[in-house]
Amino acid sequence: MRYDAMKLGWPLLLSGAMAFGMASACSGDGGDGGEGTTCESNSDCTAPNVCLADGSCGPDDQGDAGEEPVIEEEDYVISYVRRTFPPNQEYDVRLYATSDAKHESIVPASADCTPPNLCGVTENLSHFIYMENGEGGFQDIYTAAIDPDSLEVTGALELSESGVLDARVRGAGVAYVDGDTAYYKEIGGEAQVVGVVATEPEGDAAPVPAHWDVDPSSGRTALYQPTLDSVTVLVGELGTPISAEDNLITISGVNFPGEAGSYYIGALPTAFSPDGNLVSFITVGPNNYNACNSNADCSGTAQECGDENRCTAIEATVNIIDMSNASNLGEACSSDAECGPVHRCDAATDDFDRAMCMPQRVVYGLPHFPQQGEPTRAGCDWTREDGSFAYTDIDSQMTFGEDGRIYVAAARECVRPLGDAAGEGTEANIPLSAITRIDPQTGTYDEIYGNPQGDDFDESRCYDEIEQQVVIDDCITRVVSAKLSPKGNDLIFSATNPNVVDPGLADRTFDMWSVQRDGTEPAWLTREPSTWSVVNFRVHADPRIDDAEEEAAE
Repeated sequence: MRYDAMKLGWPLLLSGAMAFGMASACSGDGGDGGEGTTCESNSDCTAPNVCLADGSCGPDDQGDAGEEPVIEEEDYVISYVRRTFPPNQEYDVRLYATSDAKHESIVPASADCTPPNLCGVTENLSHFIYMENGEGGFQDIYTAAIDPDSLEVTGALELSESGVLDARVRGAGVAYVDGDTAYYKEIGGEAQVVGVVATEPEGDAAPVPAHWDVDPSSGRTALYQPTLDSVTVLVGELGTPISAEDNLITISGVNFPGEAGSYYIGALPTAFSPDGNLVSFITVGPNNYNACNSNADCSGTAQECGDENRCTAIEATVNIIDMSNASNLGEACSSDAECGPVHRCDAATDDFDRAMCMPQRVVYGLPHFPQQGEPTRAGCDWTREDGSFAYTDIDSQMTFGEDGRIYVAAARECVRPLGDAAGEGTEANIPLSAITRIDPQTGTYDEIYGNPQGDDFDESRCYDEIEQQVVIDDCITRVVSAKLSPKGNDLIFSATNPNVVDPGLADRTFDMWSVQRDGTEPAWLTREPSTWSVVNFRVHADPRIDDAEEEAAE
């Protein structure tokens, strides 16, 4: 199923009269949006065509995904963190290789992976990383080598960095904040600067970092500087400190009526395309739509007329920046075509009053909290009543595929209380959820795999009584998080463990699954007992297979 803002009753504010429900000029080739069709905006063209500068639909090299890559068989390794349930919680990190279906613990005896400590492995599977939390929230980072043949930790943990903040595993190393500056350091290499990301508070307290991220593969860095009602987005290059010159756009929520809120303070999950040209990030904050004088002028669910006379609502949104056209962000525009194949021309009226180029906006829905609208209601209540949006939450993990699309899981965190009977207009007994795929050019998404219909969890659909074995063909699961495999053939995701029989546990007992990128051939991979649950995972190329292929080529 494919979704866009217009179909769901949420105007995307595309350029021209089409954005406001009026007829659009689209005459060439019968007006089907194919190559040569007359257009005013990208919305007049069928993908992968875009509206070119000459006012006709056609292919564009920037961001054009081309033909769909062939799906091939692929082996890889999954590293995942699992835990038992309270009161006696245990944490473990395991590796699972699809080539031999084996999975083993990789945690050295001297490491304690119980939060706030953190454990993981580098993307290239060269090292185990142990981040030990100390007094004041400062962390010490230890590393131990992983044997590339046995995939076992060899040797003792060695101290790499001490007294740092906000550490995370990235690429072949770790990223962290030391003082007020963020760095990335490949294991055994020199630290590369990201930039100043923290402000020194008064007294003896630790520095307070803004949200930032780094992608060693693409060489991109990102920094988000928030206020109570806005966030400034800066994107730079690894090794060169982020500075004011990297300021791309400020996303403002000042139009939202009432008191200012901390919409953008905290983590803004980020993903970078392999070539570094596209940067996507998630916000849960106000989005502005058409001009208004009162709430009666606002047709979107929960929208109110804001302080700057534009309709607005707080929405869960994936924002996408095209770095090849980043210079047009914030500039005046009169059509989407002026902003490039990805960015949109954000307009308040059909005469483009106050219109400017802004990042692409892919809206998934209203969050359950905070409550908003008139009358004030939670997101689940608003959307259950009118059916305009399926989702309330977007997962923090996003992956770019070779097809130029973004893959991310989303969920509707609205659940019928246990014991209540199902009926018309009620929620399911587990969250509706699915892996979705975003087209950055059109600003739309479609669903690939999961439970997008919002069916109830039913353990009988996951077990064959006659054969007395787990079956997954019709198993309804809660999908939590999804990532593409290294070569982009499979989606690996965490979802309800098929061993679960209690609906009350189906939303918090997860194991590892896979499905092909097109949503076919689902498989239950790690087959953990339901006494454990996956809380985090990464996907890696199998170094043993790469070596074997190189030897065969020689």
